[in-house]
Amino acid sequence: IGDQESIVRTVKGKDFLVPRDGFFQANLFLTGRLVDEVNRLVASEKVNTLIDAYCGSGLFSVFMSPYVKQITGIEINEKSVKYARMNAEKAGIKNAVFLNGDVDKILQERFVMSGEKADMVVLDPPRAGCAKPVLDSIVNIQPRSIIYISCNPATQARDVQYLKNFGYNLKSLLPVDMFPQTEHIEVVGHLEWK
Repeated sequence: IGDQESIVRTVKGKDFLVPRDGFFQANLFLTGRLVDEVNRLVASEKVNTLIDAYCGSGLFSVFMSPYVKQITGIEINEKSVKYARMNAEKAGIKNAVFLNGDVDKILQERFVMSGEKADMVVLDPPRAGCAKPVLDSIVNIQPRSIIYISCNPATQARDVQYLKNFGYNLKSLLPVDMFPQTEHIEVVGHLEWK
């Protein structure tokens, strides 16, 4: 299945090709639990359009696809986008497109400048959290809700506070101990427009 450039990760019975230098959830034992929580939040709303920002190799997109009409995945790592497309195709997903580039630029060009909206945004940024221009673009797109997956509660709290200033309320936080016996933790936050 894999080649020199890729490795295979299996989550909930589905195989994902991931670039050797690309990001994937570190704790495969709990990744399914993380996916279940994200799916539960997505399924609890009627979602036509969803943006999966920092989508990596398409992990969440593949599992969220049955609950939404259209997914736009955005990822800066070119190889990850290539594999996201392959993973979606292998899973028979027809309602997801994956765009390669900087999240901020794509949100600006594809959504903000065209006035295109999204019902939901899923964020799974690196430890540094979201850059302010990304958050500003999200505010402009005005999703009804945001799911924010983070491995750094400090930057997540900073970003949630920023979004709160623009009318988003934090509805729930679920910690998932993806890094046992360390001080690190993964947190799934759910924000809703007031």
